[in-house]
Amino acid sequence: MNYPDIAGLVLDATFDNIDELSRRVAPSIFDPVLESVVKMYLDLNNLSHVINYDGPVLIIRRSDDEVISTGDDHSRATNRGNHLLIGLLKHRFPYLMTVENESILNAYLSLSAEEQRNTFNELDYNPEEYGELVANFLKVEALEKQIESMPLYPSKLGKEITESDVQRNILFYLVSKYFVESPGSHCTPLAGKYLQPPWSPLTPSFSESSETDIDCKIVD
Repeated sequence: MNYPDIAGLVLDATFDNIDELSRRVAPSIFDPVLESVVKMYLDLNNLSHVINYDGPVLIIRRSDDEVISTGDDHSRATNRGNHLLIGLLKHRFPYLMTVENESILNAYLSLSAEEQRNTFNELDYNPEEYGELVANFLKVEALEKQIESMPLYPSKLGKEITESDVQRNILFYLVSKYFVESPGSHCTPLAGKYLQPPWSPLTPSFSESSETDIDCKIVD
């Protein structure tokens, strides 16, 4: 499956797949029925499509999304957008997404922006320091894969890195490029500042272009 005409994806207030959301609206006794009906008539598996796309992606999560959260309190921790992000990162950067790092990322995604900043300060993390390293590695890797006619992802980024703190700084740098949170509920109008071209280390000019210059599909 290829998407040659899509220059970038901005995924706003969306989820990985509809299975868990469908279970939320009915008693557990109906799970087998729901599963078969959903798969037959409404198989919305966004993650399966996203991992088949190698281009730039930006995932926007709403801070109080009552539609795609599986918890009654609409907490960040139960937002299915987290699973979309984690699934994409596991596909693209498997050497960074270790079991431990995935657990840490899950905890991080349950925090508010202020709590996330405080966590970084406590751990003395500075992901931005690794931006040049990430960009250079991915550019070289992309060139090698182009020569060999290989898909861009999965990447080997992090394979040769043994220091866990370095791995996590790199991972959180990537999270900052793939993910952003917008305040509000599922249907709160999205501020224009969030509709920016997704980050790409391979084409810097793409990230610096205006909205009108880029064929960017907005998916809700």
